[in-house]
Amino acid sequence: LFNRYVENRIRNGLSRTAVLGDVLQKLESGGLFLCADSKADTSRILSGEIVPTGPIFGRKDRWTKGPTRNLEREVWEESGLPEDVFESWGKMALGTRRAIRVFPSDLTATIEPEGLRLSFGLPAGSYATIVAREFYRPTPKPTEGEIEARSEGC
Repeated sequence: LFNRYVENRIRNGLSRTAVLGDVLQKLESGGLFLCADSKADTSRILSGEIVPTGPIFGRKDRWTKGPTRNLEREVWEESGLPEDVFESWGKMALGTRRAIRVFPSDLTATIEPEGLRLSFGLPAGSYATIVAREFYRPTPKPTEGEIEARSEGC
């Protein structure tokens, strides 16, 4: 469900944007707070100071407010799970928040006879396969209008 939420934010152009009611995380301290000023907090996201978080659903979810809550509820409702699904799980499924963006440390890329070798560090709970996928994502082909605009600019 977390991955689905992140995909929705990316698809809607919201991975680098603060939305009123977002639970945001300070990268330096890990502290969480609610977005009350989307313009100011978007600036902080773009500077690398904070990141939006997404839900790891559970019994004691820290629900967002406003438009962000609607995005999270949409993902939950699409899952088809009942509201009380985690009640019998005890402490195993309390619910938490996780940053929707991570920043690999010590990133290096080298071309070798076997292919491209990537090396980097990630925070706990992050997946190297997701980072690697970003390197192999195809670049969209330009449309005719984009090609014409480029040639006119030459």
